[in-house]
Amino acid sequence: MLPSIEPKASSPALSLPASTRLHGRVVVESPFKVYDNVTLNDFEGGAFSYVSPGCSLHKVRLGRCSSIGDGVAILSAHPTTGLTTSPFPYQRLFPAPFDAEPQLQFSNLAQTVIGHDVWIGSGVRIKSGVTIGNGAIIGAGSVVTRDVPPFTVMAGVPARLVRPRFDAATAMRVASLAWWRFNLMGMPLPWDDVPAVLGLLEAQLAAGALQPYAPVPLLLWREGQNIMARPNKFATAI
Repeated sequence: MLPSIEPKASSPALSLPASTRLHGRVVVESPFKVYDNVTLNDFEGGAFSYVSPGCSLHKVRLGRCSSIGDGVAILSAHPTTGLTTSPFPYQRLFPAPFDAEPQLQFSNLAQTVIGHDVWIGSGVRIKSGVTIGNGAIIGAGSVVTRDVPPFTVMAGVPARLVRPRFDAATAMRVASLAWWRFNLMGMPLPWDDVPAVLGLLEAQLAAGALQPYAPVPLLLWREGQNIMARPNKFATAI
């Protein structure tokens, strides 16, 4: 059963099943789709993106028109320069009497940025703090341990370059156009012909026929079985 959305801030283009787990500050643009059993923790999501079942996304900024496959997870960090890699010196793990005051400060999650028009395959693991550039593709089962350049196809453990997605000139045109700024849903465009669709969009932009899509970011939280939403005037556009 789908949860209700607060009427005064309702958005029919939000799809959030009751199994969605929300932690910290979660803000999304509409439309946005989440499948079953997804955890969003300190998360920002751009319009026209979706998150597949079983994902665990912590401290992530996700761009527009991106596709997150089943079971994608952000990997937290552990300290590696001290005596122990255990987190007990900087966080409470166990009940009393083993809940000693933390002795150190250590952040096990850094901001992870996933750009626009990114496709991340099923089962990918992403090191916390990585940036995945616009238009990148990450092959299923990969482990991403370092930043991913825009418009590249990466795969493997650890993930390595397979090939560029576009030639250099085309990649520059796509980056300059930044087509994800617009609502292109339903437009009769030759999506499978990259030069043709870029030419048409560039012409429309030059003629003033394309205007940026500017949805109001929505802050999400849970009240009982319901996921609520309200406009968040403090959020910036994705």
